[in-house]
Amino acid sequence: MLPPYKSVFQPFPLLVLGLGISLFWYWRRHPEQRRALRFPCLIYIALLLDCLPVTAWLAAGTLERWFPRVLHRPENVAAIVVLGGGIIPPVTPNEPTRPHIHSTQRALHAAELYHEGLPIPLIVSGGKPHASEPGECVAVAMAHVLRQAGVREDDLVVETVSRNTAENAIESARWLKERGIDKNVLLVTTATHLPRSEMMFRAQGIAVIPAGCEYHIDEMQPTLEMLLPKTSAVVANHQAWYEFWGMLRLQLLGR
Repeated sequence: MLPPYKSVFQPFPLLVLGLGISLFWYWRRHPEQRRALRFPCLIYIALLLDCLPVTAWLAAGTLERWFPRVLHRPENVAAIVVLGGGIIPPVTPNEPTRPHIHSTQRALHAAELYHEGLPIPLIVSGGKPHASEPGECVAVAMAHVLRQAGVREDDLVVETVSRNTAENAIESARWLKERGIDKNVLLVTTATHLPRSEMMFRAQGIAVIPAGCEYHIDEMQPTLEMLLPKTSAVVANHQAWYEFWGMLRLQLLGR
C-alpha cells in the first residue's frame, strides 16, 4: 500500500481530483456561470463519492456485515450450494473456458468447507445467461476447480440450467427438496451477494447458512487513503448498488 501522498499521483486519483480542481477553478473565475455549473458539480460530487473507499466501506460493508462470517463448516450441514460468479469466455475455439475470479474464490471457499467434515453433496449452480455465449457455462468451469480441489465426483452436482440468482435458488431448491433437504444448507457466494441470495433461497423454502467470501472490507484500512479515489472502490460500490437494487426489486416485485 502506497503512502497517501504518493497515492494521489496515481493516474486514476489524479484524473478524478484534477477534474474537481478544474470545476472549482472555473466556478471561482466565472461567477456568472455558477448557476449553469450546479448540475455538473452535483454529477462530479456523485462520481467522487462513488470512487471513494470510505463510501465502499459503508455501502459494501453494510451487506458484508449482514451475516456472521462462516470460517469453518458447522455441524449437521446436509449440503453445500455454491453460486456461479461468471466466466472468462474463450477467444479461440481450442481455448478452455476459465472461471472468473469471483467464481474461483467461491469454488475454493466451498471446497474448503466441503473438506471440513464427512463428504456431502456440493451443488455448483450456474448456466449461461445467454445461450449464444462461447465456451462452457459457469457451473462446468467451476466444477473443474472443485475437482482439482479434491471434491469427490460422486458428491458434485453441476446445475447448468439457471441464468441468474433467482433461478440458482429455484433449480438448487428443486434438487434439494427431491432428496428431502430443506435446511442446514451452506450457501457460498461473494459476501455482498449473500443477503439477496439468502432471501431468494428462503423464498424457495430452503433454510440456508450464508457463507461468504471475497470481503471488500478486509482490504479497506482506516487510513487517509480511504478519502482518495480508487478503482477498487468503484468496483465495490458497483457491486453494492447492484445488490441493493436487486433486494429492493425483490421486495417490490417478488423477483
